[in-house]
Amino acid sequence: MWQHMHMIIDQQLQDIMETQYHTLNKKLDSLSNSNSKHNNKEKTSQFQPKIINLSNTPLTKEQMDILSLGHNCAIEKEPKNYITELIVDTEVAICQLDPKM
Repeated sequence: MWQHMHMIIDQQLQDIMETQYHTLNKKLDSLSNSNSKHNNKEKTSQFQPKIINLSNTPLTKEQMDILSLGHNCAIEKEPKNYITELIVDTEVAICQLDPKM
């Protein structure tokens, strides 16, 4: 008797879960379709360029690429040159120290 009730309850739960998953899948499909339509609209829109050169000096492609990175971009020196300058500056500072220290 308990085994029979267990089977009935299990079957009912399976039916409920199937309907829930079916509903969720339909919602997911409709969202996927609406997002693909929405994404197509975004691709067709055109924006103004990020950089407008107001000077008479032409900029190279490399300069435009660097400027297009935005104002939070950090342009660093090459590490080899930076280390060389750091060593020279350190040596100059050491030479200027008071020898009595």
